[in-house]
Amino acid sequence: MYKENLVYCDLFEHLILHTLIAKESNGIHGLAGYLVFILPNIEEWYVSEIDPILEWQKYCKDKANLSKEYTEQLLIEIDKKVNNTDMYKQYKQEISKNI
Repeated sequence: MYKENLVYCDLFEHLILHTLIAKESNGIHGLAGYLVFILPNIEEWYVSEIDPILEWQKYCKDKANLSKEYTEQLLIEIDKKVNNTDMYKQYKQEISKNI
């Protein structure tokens, strides 16, 4: 990817981007970032309403502010899009082993 093609996006836009990439690539791309990094942050910050500690995370949270209810609904809809990819179950098993 070329640097001039990169654009800024907030956390929810990043979530949607990873969802689209995961769906289009059958989970080969995008899904790991979604499950390991983006989803846990969104669940912690917006669903559990736990504020981040690091300054850059606070900035990310403030820039992408959604209500708890809307966030929960968005996560349900996104999970429907990616949970039928070939890689989804494999990643979920790997993540649960490491918890």
